[in-house]
Amino acid sequence: MIVTISRQYGAAGLDVAHRLGELIGYPVAGEDFPKIAAFRLGTTQDDIVAVEHRSPSLAERILHNLAVAVPEAQAAVAAPSFEIEVRKETEAAVLEAAQKRDVIIIGGFGNAVLRGNPNVVSSFLTAPMAFRIARVVAALGLGEEAARKEIERVDAARRRWAKLYYDFAWGDSHHYSLTLDVARFGIEGSARLLADAVRESI
Repeated sequence: MIVTISRQYGAAGLDVAHRLGELIGYPVAGEDFPKIAAFRLGTTQDDIVAVEHRSPSLAERILHNLAVAVPEAQAAVAAPSFEIEVRKETEAAVLEAAQKRDVIIIGGFGNAVLRGNPNVVSSFLTAPMAFRIARVVAALGLGEEAARKEIERVDAARRRWAKLYYDFAWGDSHHYSLTLDVARFGIEGSARLLADAVRESI
């Protein structure tokens, strides 16, 4: 069984993924997707992350709004070529990881890349802003306001990427097998709920 984990920034996705791996004996893939894409594209991991988390330019926002109002204008909305190459290499890494019979894939929009695969349990991890701010402050040493802005920036980038490349609303529960509030259930509880879901799907 393949488990995909998508998450809001600061929602303890990696911790849940690794605990889930311990519970069900699956390896975790995804942390190295930026590194893999960087190697294949001859660039740095920082460049890959910057592209994935970038904000759209004013021109891109105008074109996007035009395409929403006038569907015929959709062809005019084009992402930068390097961003497209990053997406292709990340998708390739997701597909390669999915070749394993049992694996947990975190990030890379695995739920979208593997959409239609009957052997996938897809999940989305969420948490209240206060919970996420506290985790980002602890992890990066930022002030609370800076942490909030970073969370909003990364989440907005993920939302944009999902809509632009996969035409779905990031975080919408209809696109996942299971949506969990990590603040409510904790890392251990969230991992155990996911483990139960995997066992029920086998």
